[in-house]
Amino acid sequence: MSNNSSNSRKKFIARVTDCLSSGTGLIFVRISSSSLLEAVDDTAWAVAELLKSPRIRTVRVLAWAPAPRLLEGLPDYASVAAALRIGGSGKVSSLDPKKLQGLEVLQPKVLDQSSLSDAIEQVINLTAQLGDEALVIFFVFIPGNQLGHPATVDLLLSLARRAEIGRVRVILFITNEEIPEVLRPISVVEDHPRPDLERIAQEMSGVIAANAEEIPDFSSPKWEELLRSAARVLGGLTIPEVRQATAEALLGAWRERRRENPGLSLEEVIQDLPAAPGAFLRGLLEAKARLVRRHPALEWAWPEPPENLGGFARLKRDLRAIAVSFSEEAEELGIRPARGIFLVGPPGTGKSLAARVIAGALGFPMFRLDIGALFGPLLGQTEGAVRDALAAVSAAAPCVLLIDEVDKGLGGIVGGLERDGGTAHRVLGTILTWLQENRSPVLVVMTANRISGLPPELLDRMPYVYGVGLPGPAERRGILAIHLRRRRQALPEEALARLAAEADGRSGRSIEAAVEQGILRALSAGRLGDPEALEAAIREALRATRPVSETMPEAVAELEQVARRFPFVNEVEAEEATAEAPAPAQAARRRRILT
Repeated sequence: MSNNSSNSRKKFIARVTDCLSSGTGLIFVRISSSSLLEAVDDTAWAVAELLKSPRIRTVRVLAWAPAPRLLEGLPDYASVAAALRIGGSGKVSSLDPKKLQGLEVLQPKVLDQSSLSDAIEQVINLTAQLGDEALVIFFVFIPGNQLGHPATVDLLLSLARRAEIGRVRVILFITNEEIPEVLRPISVVEDHPRPDLERIAQEMSGVIAANAEEIPDFSSPKWEELLRSAARVLGGLTIPEVRQATAEALLGAWRERRRENPGLSLEEVIQDLPAAPGAFLRGLLEAKARLVRRHPALEWAWPEPPENLGGFARLKRDLRAIAVSFSEEAEELGIRPARGIFLVGPPGTGKSLAARVIAGALGFPMFRLDIGALFGPLLGQTEGAVRDALAAVSAAAPCVLLIDEVDKGLGGIVGGLERDGGTAHRVLGTILTWLQENRSPVLVVMTANRISGLPPELLDRMPYVYGVGLPGPAERRGILAIHLRRRRQALPEEALARLAAEADGRSGRSIEAAVEQGILRALSAGRLGDPEALEAAIREALRATRPVSETMPEAVAELEQVARRFPFVNEVEAEEATAEAPAPAQAARRRRILT
């Protein structure tokens, strides 16, 4: 199996190896806190490659981390593991001992009981004691709130000067902080990649095999297809999270199948997974939803089928071409997947619902980026949170990312209205750069009520921009029918037409609220099964409140005027108005994510 990003881990190891070989003294490895041990393991491979050099005769490995806890949520033994992975038992882990002839790897030493300044002093003294052909590898684990501290910066500058003579390599593991300006000219920064889909599939098969009495043939077409689908579901998670989600989904599928057949064994469920994967894949989705909620800025959003969205005929028509952009045929033609959709218009007009429908039509999982949760009080913390969130989304590809009400989260950038020292401007710059350079199949959907505070380059990054206004008569009929159907109710076409006329000037959200209130009124009167009573109850609910277009006509008219600058979602030819995006199974052949 392979995928378009299958070499990301190998590239990381190669880049770190190049930095070590070139004599770079300070190497920052930027990670998400939950993937620290994976980053340590991959960095150990890079060090192992460096130690193949015949010029290096003696190696001493040291590690330092703040006591008593390494980093928030991580085990205290991580720094010990870092040293042991490289220097354990007098040889380099995972490296053929025959390649280490003549190389002395001294017992690794952990300096957790010392302060960082004392640890650096020990490194400097050790460097002076060892010969010219000796090399010191110093692992440092920096907590997020210490990297920018002046004392820490001074200590790292001292290390960098010592590293200039070529006998010290300092590898600093950090989370998402900005590198202090004074350290940038003398250091390099490498972002540790999250697991690619091939690695995820391997870990999943390992969990399944560990629970099976007879190990399945994972190379068979049926198992490869299952692992391909399952890995796409779990994209963006770390290895421990993948293992946890797989185990939970496996047990969940067993419990669900036993409701129908109490005597069914776990072994039978495992062997039958390729033929009956539904419960297992649903379990993976649910497990991932729980895990993604741990990220403060990312929320899992459940997709919606296209039939749950009234109107938006132009968007539904264009979804056919958008879906094809994610196919192998488009990739072979050199066409990159669609990058973004921008929806602008008054509130309550279905923009956020449209995003979930887009995800449902494409068959992709969906995340919502909470811009407010990105902002932190410390310098560089916000920018780090943005990078971490976007990295998680890229790893979860193919997926849809919703950035809702972007004008509220990042508005005021144009005209110098920002009051946060330029943080919002830097956040937007990071997002724009990612939109331009990111090659993973992620479709970004942005919504806004107004665009006056947003820079023009944001809209320029969006190949599909639509204006969304208050629904017309046909759209209002469709919205009424949808919300009645979702509540297991129905009305004749004539009644829907009369209610649609009554709902003139209302948003889709307002119509939904009236339908709910009308159903409750009919239910409380004991006449829910009477179509005439239900129509009257909904009409009464509509007349009970005035729409925003009447209470704030100037504001709504201004927002609709802005939306009219762009192609309107409901203005298409009659024969195109019924077109919908193809179901995932009917779309063109998907780009190879796992093959």
